[in-house]
Amino acid sequence: MLRKTKGNTDNHVAPAKGEGIPPFRIPPTFTLLKEPSKMKSKFNLILILWLLTIVPSLRPIAKYLPTHFLIFTVAYGLASLGAITVIINFLAGKHRSRFINSKTLFSLIVVVITAVNFFIYPIADGLKKELRGSDQDDAIIQTGQMLLSGHNPYHAHLYTGNKISPGPGIILLAIPFSGYSRYFLFTPCALLITGLITADLTGSFLFASAFLLLLALDPVFWEIMVAGSDMIVIGILFAIATALLYKWQLVNHGIGCQPAKNSARNWISGLVIAIFCAAIATSRVIFIELIPLWTLFLYKTNKRSALYFFCTSLTFALALHLSFYLPDPPAYSPLHIIGKGEKLVSPMLRIVAALVAVFAGLWIALKTQQTLTSWMISLAIACAVPLAGASFGDLITHHWNFSIWEGANYLMIISPIICMWSVLSLKESPCCEVN
Repeated sequence: MLRKTKGNTDNHVAPAKGEGIPPFRIPPTFTLLKEPSKMKSKFNLILILWLLTIVPSLRPIAKYLPTHFLIFTVAYGLASLGAITVIINFLAGKHRSRFINSKTLFSLIVVVITAVNFFIYPIADGLKKELRGSDQDDAIIQTGQMLLSGHNPYHAHLYTGNKISPGPGIILLAIPFSGYSRYFLFTPCALLITGLITADLTGSFLFASAFLLLLALDPVFWEIMVAGSDMIVIGILFAIATALLYKWQLVNHGIGCQPAKNSARNWISGLVIAIFCAAIATSRVIFIELIPLWTLFLYKTNKRSALYFFCTSLTFALALHLSFYLPDPPAYSPLHIIGKGEKLVSPMLRIVAALVAVFAGLWIALKTQQTLTSWMISLAIACAVPLAGASFGDLITHHWNFSIWEGANYLMIISPIICMWSVLSLKESPCCEVN
């Protein structure tokens, strides 16, 4: 129980005698929701999660089970809806307390995901000998190895002849995994870190387990993970960056019952977070848009922090791009994504996408609140506008042939963010009540 501090005019509250907030732990009331809003009700959570699961799954169903596409789609749709409903209702129920801080389930899920990738990834990678394997892992591994050997990473050649899409930031972050013998750890390690952050934010490994389970319900998750795609990791890194940025804001300026700690050490930590955000914003050239978005989040609390973050992160992001672009401009293949998007999206769809982007931008600017859940859903919307447009543009280009719908992969960048938003939205906030 907390009480008001005498003389406090900012509605901050202080711990009662004998109580205190654990160090470096975000108070749940101000990290999550005090009361679930209409948008974040259980029904809407289930609906959003189900749509984000069933829509991409149409690709693997059509690809591997074409003769019974409708039957398996309906069956999987009902099964996934039931599973999501059980998970959400369990997290929202009162009987979950007996399972709180259960690390066993979380550890088991991480081990299973790692084991599956350990055994299946080499098999999927071996298909390249038959010219059937994906080159998505090569785009990360070969560029990382070229960089370590002192060469321009974008001089690497993929066996398919495709252009390299990953930007310099994701290549640098993936260097510890730039080897075919250890690349299978890339996605599991990202999931492990995100799960630990989720457990820290919610105070329970149960929510971390739910995050992993919700993500793993989508067959596209398993398909592109064992193929070595970096799409899942990119979405995970976006969610991690947003959580770290929120936590830095909380500690540096104070929100709710957390006092401000505006020190030089915190400004240094802000610099590190800004550089990290800049690096992942270069994972694809289109994601430079996230730097203004994160700046907007900070601007609503502290203009000085927002300016500091914007200048630092944008400078570093541009420096990363230019350091690889200027030595050999024609070889800088990440820029081809811009042209690829123009080919996938028809002129009419571009107009629709532009209108949606304007509406989404206004919604984010007006509706984003100073809660982590609000930041997460705004982040998901900002990513969904370009990615959904490119994804469905790809589907239309291929005449609604789901079996070759590459755009389903793009939606997996949004999936980790929505899953994180969902579990955070369901976290109860019993503390910080004011007498």
